[in-house]
Amino acid sequence: MNPDEKARQRIKFERNFVVLPYIIFAIIVFIFTTIFAQPTVVLALFGIFLIYNAVLLFVAFIKHYHRTMILLLILTIFVGLIFGISATAHFSARYN
Repeated sequence: MNPDEKARQRIKFERNFVVLPYIIFAIIVFIFTTIFAQPTVVLALFGIFLIYNAVLLFVAFIKHYHRTMILLLILTIFVGLIFGISATAHFSARYN
């Protein structure tokens, strides 16, 4: 496999499994926060997306997509931080 085919596969992987799901996730979170305003549902969505990012990070590691792996590592850390912050805020408000 030449470098052009490998780069094309990496770009296709990023488009299909990173960019499009992030756009869909943003739309779903926007809908759930504006219409339903249930913090538990949004927290569950962030948890599911954190697991999705971890699986994608593992797949990028297996396929040796180094640039994608760094991008997914940063995105996984950010989603994990958002998940942790929203979980802390949700549960601290519940018990105070």
